[in-house]
Amino acid sequence: MSPTDRTVFATVRKVHGIKGGLRIRTSRVNLEQLPDQELFFVKLDDAWQTFHLEGLAGTLDDPILYFTEIQDRNDAVGLHGKTLYVPADSLRDLADDEYLIADLIGCSVKEPDGRLLGTVIRVEEPGQHEVLVVELPEGSERMIPMVEAWIRSIDLQSSMIVVEREESLS
Repeated sequence: MSPTDRTVFATVRKVHGIKGGLRIRTSRVNLEQLPDQELFFVKLDDAWQTFHLEGLAGTLDDPILYFTEIQDRNDAVGLHGKTLYVPADSLRDLADDEYLIADLIGCSVKEPDGRLLGTVIRVEEPGQHEVLVVELPEGSERMIPMVEAWIRSIDLQSSMIVVEREESLS
């Protein structure tokens, strides 16, 4: 499988327990699909490693993944902070209001009047909801919360996200 056939699934946020479970942070992915997901990929030292899902624990809000290739905590420590990928075609059955992080990165962000704010360069999850990190034309960054009050529309076909003007939210 080539790297272009993979898509971002989650980030390993911490190692759990002596068996080396991985607590993950994911964005806009239907976690109910986890039991059906068999293969995961991680890029380590410029080489792709394949991991086979062995078991799940935790909750849909705080999942813990166990992989056949990870026998204990020592095996898992090197994965902290790494990005987990899955086959790109395995996550396409999302609800209308769910998006893959990989689909949002590179989208243009505009205000309702059509003024270009910038381009999504990454998605972070600093608290209870995701935040779009938008690179502005002059090179600085702006964070936009992924909440209904801010996001007017997301059109993945045209790679466009329309956001409310900050003044209209005051």
